[in-house]
Amino acid sequence: MFHDITKPRHREIAENGRAKFYNHQISAAKVAERLLEKYAFSKRFAENVAKLVRYHMFTHAETEKGIRRFVRKVGEELLDDIFQLRFADTKAQGLGGDMDAEMEYYERTMKILSEKPPLSVKSLAVNGNDVMNILQIPPGPIVGEVLNKLLEIVIDDPSKNRREILIDLMKNMDFLKKRENRKLN
Repeated sequence: MFHDITKPRHREIAENGRAKFYNHQISAAKVAERLLEKYAFSKRFAENVAKLVRYHMFTHAETEKGIRRFVRKVGEELLDDIFQLRFADTKAQGLGGDMDAEMEYYERTMKILSEKPPLSVKSLAVNGNDVMNILQIPPGPIVGEVLNKLLEIVIDDPSKNRREILIDLMKNMDFLKKRENRKLN
């Protein structure tokens, strides 16, 4: 029920006379997380429920890259839950929601996941120690920034998850060059 808890606040009547609830999922996620924490549910549980609520209105990605980005955003561990919520919500609306399209998207997503694409920093062919050694930088937030930038690249094109390619990419990152130039000036 949390996924629609703030719908009344967001109710608008569209030109066709039907009610629309634009962005209700964003405020509902905040309310859900706050209520679950208030009633002593674990922070992790509250965050997971909030994430499910926040993303239950997802748009089907058209490309494999888009699907990998969707999985990264939602998290592999919540993927079955987000689809179960979506299926239930589609059926409950009773407005002729397209269950075939939902199932097809689920199957496409599962097929892509079966190929084991890199979806987390841990799945990169380099790690934090590599970043520090190659870029000659100390531990700190910049290491995570580099790894996250590399992950974005690899999510877009999994074939780039090879050590030599990632090393070359990290050596040529624009934001690192800009940061270095600022230090020199």
